[in-house]
Amino acid sequence: LLRYAAARPERSAAPASTGRDLLDGAVRQAGAADTDPSWAQGLAGTAAAAATLTELPSATAEFSARLRAAEVGPDLSLGQGALGALDALTVLAGRGDTPAAEALTLRTGQALAFVEAQGHRCATPDHVPSPGLLTGLSGIGYGLLRLAHPDTVPSVLLLGHPGRYGN
Repeated sequence: LLRYAAARPERSAAPASTGRDLLDGAVRQAGAADTDPSWAQGLAGTAAAAATLTELPSATAEFSARLRAAEVGPDLSLGQGALGALDALTVLAGRGDTPAAEALTLRTGQALAFVEAQGHRCATPDHVPSPGLLTGLSGIGYGLLRLAHPDTVPSVLLLGHPGRYGN
């Protein structure tokens, strides 16, 4: 809604207000210490959206620190697993967050080690391979491609396209 409001200033009052309220609520909720670090359920998605769409340096710095501290688990999916959190670190690193860039390098190595050791692990019951974007192989493949080429592969989670919104 905030991107729409920026693109259509003549129609921006209601979408901008609603978008700001939704993002502010998500930032408050993600500020809780026990927030899930995944994209779909909490911290990673809020951190990337806040970094991309607003000027919330204190919240973004806190979220960056918490994402840097989050461990890479065996679930590699975009929505629930490691690659969603790595996408948020990619967004933060692209905005000049040097500690996020350093953590991204370390966490990417850990994610690749998981792939080498166990193969892909989807966010499905019993990690059964599925073709889905948020919980399956499509998202894992796209997330790995984005890690390899963050300047040319946009964040699908931010609905980005090359050169804008999440590169």
